[in-house]
Amino acid sequence: MVLISDDYNIINEREVYDFLEENNFLTPILLNAAKEIRNIFVSYNKLILKMSSYPEYEVNRKLFVKIHTNLEPDKAVEKLQEFDQKWLLKHIKAIKGKLNFDVKIVEDRK
Repeated sequence: MVLISDDYNIINEREVYDFLEENNFLTPILLNAAKEIRNIFVSYNKLILKMSSYPEYEVNRKLFVKIHTNLEPDKAVEKLQEFDQKWLLKHIKAIKGKLNFDVKIVEDRK
């Protein structure tokens, strides 16, 4: 799991690592996703990996990757859509509904 922490800032590590242990197919997917995010989001501050915090996901728990970026909102959404088209759609079956990606705009925009 050390490899994951090289690419992601993990919130509630124990919970995330337990989930990854139960769903070990996600580890290589997360590593691959980080590489693709770096290619598409040239300007990003960090990647946050955390368990869902939404009550509706309690039964069907999943991980969330938040891409923190200082891009303008329109550009950030455009980049997320590019990621979805180039990478996510190719891996959607392998993810098995256990992983979501989103962007978060940080104040330090260029």
